[in-house]
Amino acid sequence: MISFFTALLTAIVLAALIKSLGIVGVVGGITIGAITGFGFIATAMASDTAFCGWGVNLFVIQSGYRVTYSVLMGAVLAGWQ
Repeated sequence: MISFFTALLTAIVLAALIKSLGIVGVVGGITIGAITGFGFIATAMASDTAFCGWGVNLFVIQSGYRVTYSVLMGAVLAGWQ
């Protein structure tokens, strides 16, 4: 249930960012999704991984999942406009 609400919040923030930057089209959405995914989500998870002592494999799985859904969200949201 928490994952649903965090994904929903991510979609709302990403939609606001896409709208404020005037991004239109799937390619633009993929780009902003990748930038936010790698620039914010993966970097935050990297510091958590280092602090908690989790392995690289877990980091790749968890951050890869989140970056992927950010890219897909960006593509859908920007392509929909």
